[in-house]
Formats: sequence, C-alpha cells, structure tokens
Amino acid sequence: AILAIAFEALHMKWSEVDWTLQDAAGDGPEGAMAEHVETSLAGLTVKLLRRATSLAKIYFVGAGKVKGRAYMVMLLCHNFFGQYLNLVNFDYMSRFWNFYQHPSQAVFMALMGNWFVLYGSMCLTAVYSRYIESMLMIH
Repeated sequence: AILAIAFEALHMKWSEVDWTLQDAAGDGPEGAMAEHVETSLAGLTVKLLRRATSLAKIYFVGAGKVKGRAYMVMLLCHNFFGQYLNLVNFDYMSRFWNFYQHPSQAVFMALMGNWFVLYGSMCLTAVYSRYIESMLMIH
C-alpha cells in the first residue's frame, strides 16, 4: 500500500495533466454540455440499467447480432465451465487436506496429476474467456 501511494504521488508529478481543471462527466465531444451524473438510488439502479441496455443493444439487434450473440454465448459457457472448475477445485482441496490424515505415495502422485490437469484447465479457461471478452469489446 505504501509503494502504491508513493507511485501515485510521483506519477502525479510526472503526468502532463493540469489537475486544477474540472473534468466534464459526459461522453460527448470536448466543449459539449456536460452530462449530469445521477447519484440517487434510481440513477444508480434503474437509469443505469436503462443506459447499459441501450449500449448493449448493438450486440443483439442489427448487423452485429450474430457475432454479438455468439460472443455472449461463448462467454456464458466459459463462465459456467469456470464455475464448474471452481467446484472441482473445492473438492480437490478437500481431498488434498484429507491426504495429510492418511499419507500415501500413490495418492500423492494421483493428486499431483489431478492438480496439473485442473490448474491447466483453469488457466486455459481464464485466458480464452479474457480473449473472447476482448473480441466482444472490439466487435
């Protein structure tokens, strides 16, 4: 935490930004009227959901609907498979800690083989999930 604070303090001095200027909260072009930032409960829930829905609509309607839907389905499948791998990991950890009660060389070798397969699958799932998410953002 101390290094992060020191980094930010030094970085602020090096940045070529005038920090005394007020930043507009809008998404529009520079000089356009600033968008009002809603901080009420409705603004943080209903209005934010309405805006997110309008932004996400391009992935499901119109010319990009096939690719957008395919990316979303792949992301959902990756997330469900990732959750399944987390459950398998939970079971693996219980078997690993139970191993200390009754140690055995054969059980240890089997557990290590399971570990390599499990964590290899978890790494591949995370990498490809991030890749598909990036492709969705580019799309």
